[in-house]
Amino acid sequence: MPTDAGKSLCYQLSALVQGGLTLVISPLVALMDDQVATLQLSGVEAEALHVNRSQDENTSTWRQAASGRLQLLYMAPERLMQPWVQQVLQDLPVALIALTRPTAFRAGDPPFVPTTNG
Repeated sequence: MPTDAGKSLCYQLSALVQGGLTLVISPLVALMDDQVATLQLSGVEAEALHVNRSQDENTSTWRQAASGRLQLLYMAPERLMQPWVQQVLQDLPVALIALTRPTAFRAGDPPFVPTTNG
């Protein structure tokens, strides 16, 4: 589908209705930042983790996610390959995982399956 056709609304609406944390995996930093800014303007608790943000900003985002404050958390697929990130995600209330591009993972990449809390 073309840009601005409403594809992101599918997981954004689900995130707001379902509750919990929606983890959005996106390889595009500009798209993450754009969507986070738009969501925040609408009063949605959303943040992104990526290399263009400072360590302090990323640490603050992890803390917000751990406290249950965030509704949507955007991150790049390569971050999921870091064992410490996988461990941290195990402790978060991840209710939904959305991939913005189905080819974000290569064949042979280790699987990432968060457990449910509770």
